[in-house]
Amino acid sequence: MKPYCKVGYGTAANGVGFSCNETYMPGVTSEMLDWWFPWHSVGSDLRYKIWDPEDHYFARADKADYVCDPNVPINQKTWGVNHYVLEDIGNGPGFLKLQFKSPKDFGYDDSLIGGDKCKSLVAAIGDGDCAAAMTHKWYPYRDGVMLCSRFWIGFSVVDDKIVCTLPESVKVPVEVSKGLFAHNIKEFSNLAAILPAVYSENKDNF
Repeated sequence: MKPYCKVGYGTAANGVGFSCNETYMPGVTSEMLDWWFPWHSVGSDLRYKIWDPEDHYFARADKADYVCDPNVPINQKTWGVNHYVLEDIGNGPGFLKLQFKSPKDFGYDDSLIGGDKCKSLVAAIGDGDCAAAMTHKWYPYRDGVMLCSRFWIGFSVVDDKIVCTLPESVKVPVEVSKGLFAHNIKEFSNLAAILPAVYSENKDNF
């Protein structure tokens, strides 16, 4: 698969769907995003709903004690944790299991994390109606951060390995990638607007 895309969607030659987006988040810091991804997976369902009130229903971590443990570094609270999610990305509400991994276990060179082009990131494999590999990375930009989202639709975890599981000759319909692209724009545009206030009010409340 060789498509290079920063903002857009489509279907690669091997059938894999892809969706890419960049969201400028003024007033947001890297620490806020490191906090947000684990925080919304524990406690009240309202935490996930405020991200996208029309399309998000709940997100629940399977290791809530680990997520809430103050001894776990904030940027590691998603590592090895599954989020069970109910959301609508365009075709009605659907269940999704997000298997979050450390950057290294996902396949990234973690020595590149912490710099000007990748301050931090989260990465997961989604298991559901729209199985996909997913990464959200961010870095300082202007008076906030730039968040870069990438999805590769058709990847799953098999024997602890991330592999393409599309049957031969099957292609992900472009409408699927388009729907995910639209959903991504909506949810992260809203998160950019609310996160500074939500973090200020709740940063010490896991």
